[in-house]
Amino acid sequence: MSEELERLIVRINVQNLATGVEPGHSMTMVLARRDVLRQRHRMPTDLADATAQTQDRYTRTELWMTSPKSSARSIRASRK
Repeated sequence: MSEELERLIVRINVQNLATGVEPGHSMTMVLARRDVLRQRHRMPTDLADATAQTQDRYTRTELWMTSPKSSARSIRASRK
């Protein structure tokens, strides 16, 4: 299985080297450029995602149950 995979990878790489995409650029060169651009985009995106994570802080001690009457009173009091 691994020998077959290795042969396949070699065939793909040989074909990529032989395939011209535009003058002076092989498929391998274009794929390498794509991978670098993808990595450059991923780094700041991952950083932004990591800083934007929020943590839910709802626990039983932070939630208070109130009756509808007391909620209505609080709303009326806040409007005065």
